[in-house]
Amino acid sequence: MTSRRATDAVVSRPARFRRARRGGESAAARRESAISRVGVERIAALTSLSAETLERLDADSLDARRVVARLVLLRALVPEGDVSHMIAVEPRLLSQRAGDEDFERGARDALEALERRVRWDNVRKFLIEREPGLLLGDGGSRRLDEIGDFASEHEANLSAVAGDGTSWLDVGGQRFVENFLVRYYD
Repeated sequence: MTSRRATDAVVSRPARFRRARRGGESAAARRESAISRVGVERIAALTSLSAETLERLDADSLDARRVVARLVLLRALVPEGDVSHMIAVEPRLLSQRAGDEDFERGARDALEALERRVRWDNVRKFLIEREPGLLLGDGGSRRLDEIGDFASEHEANLSAVAGDGTSWLDVGGQRFVENFLVRYYD
């Protein structure tokens, strides 16, 4: 049998090494990590975005003013859309690599290209909400052509679910568009 003292020495040795390793990590790095967690929590509380979503952003994008400005811009582009969902699906929407003006110009170009292919406003907005990468140009003209082909091939069905095109899609319309038109993210 092992003496208690020998067992304590075996158990306490890794604890000392752990402390040494933790101590080897710079205090500034630990402080910065704690500060960034607090910053993420504050931005999450301010914007009602999940902390998980915000943690996936690069450090330059975690400025509260920039995040709120981009949220306001997204809400202006897709007024009835669930912007929180859009950002959870596509965190690059908050990336500050492109300034707000450049982002808005690109997003408006994408919306205009989509408008030429899908004539119902509510279908376009729902599609953007569910596939927000379209605002960033994901898929390019090939994806937009796929959407246009689907819209022309299934015009009668889309017309039936879209109604007058001004009110938000009902559950049946959302289900139809999501099942047949939305490309899912991996």
